[in-house]
Amino acid sequence: MQYSSVLEDMDDITLYQVDNFERLKPFKPKSKDVVGISNAVPMNDNDEELKFFDIQGESLFTNPPNSNNPTIDHGLEEDEIWAFRLTGFNQVAVDNSYVNNIYSASRASHVPFWGKKLIAPAFFKEHKFKKYIEQWNTRLGLENMKIKHMM
Repeated sequence: MQYSSVLEDMDDITLYQVDNFERLKPFKPKSKDVVGISNAVPMNDNDEELKFFDIQGESLFTNPPNSNNPTIDHGLEEDEIWAFRLTGFNQVAVDNSYVNNIYSASRASHVPFWGKKLIAPAFFKEHKFKKYIEQWNTRLGLENMKIKHMM
């Protein structure tokens, strides 16, 4: 399996798959001198215990994913403007944060959460920025209604 950018899928790969990394090659013994290599202290064979490092001391995040692989933005998160909490009855609840703490609520910018990706030149498109500004204005309209309701 070649999932170079999905770093958290430990269960999809073989448990003891070992590769020779570039920084270990200078310390690798000559094949004429040894039969094989293993750790001085063998790994505990217990599936209930988290193994963050493999037998070479490499972790999931030691070797970064291939930067030549394209990152594809489907833009599915751009359609959701609101992130209201749900009640125990699975109903949307709109909290008026101005009632509880007007100072911290007035300091919030209320921008859509997905706008951070527009900083990267690869993700910035004019139509996405226009959608971002429209959603921001819609959210500011709701905040104005909350302030009027609080008063």
